[in-house]
Amino acid sequence: FGIGLTEKELEELKYELDHILKDVTPWEATTEKQKKSYIGKVLEATQGQAFKFNRGRYKTYFVLGTNCVLLADELLGNNGINLINVTGILAPGTYYDYFNKLFHTYGSNVISKMLIHPQFQEPLVEVKPAIKK
Repeated sequence: FGIGLTEKELEELKYELDHILKDVTPWEATTEKQKKSYIGKVLEATQGQAFKFNRGRYKTYFVLGTNCVLLADELLGNNGINLINVTGILAPGTYYDYFNKLFHTYGSNVISKMLIHPQFQEPLVEVKPAIKK
């Protein structure tokens, strides 16, 4: 999902990201098991980079708590954007539904979404129409 940010919000997001990145080191899939895993396949397909947390609250993954959704929520929520105000368990499906609803809500900061699926030759991108004043 794409989120429209002001310059100030963008600077605050960059600051939070820089702060979190102090706790990570680069990671590579080296074993056959790692290369065949989901992250190994993603890295191979995208020629991307992966990192692992070497300290801090995200060092140990826990699906019902310290997960990717909590990390994204912390990045978006701690810098004054306050887009996310969800209570309960933050799971990827819940987060997707939340952003999808915001994407279809007039006036929200969620301005685009991209779907990547093997059936598409290129990613399918939807952009919310500009709001006329």
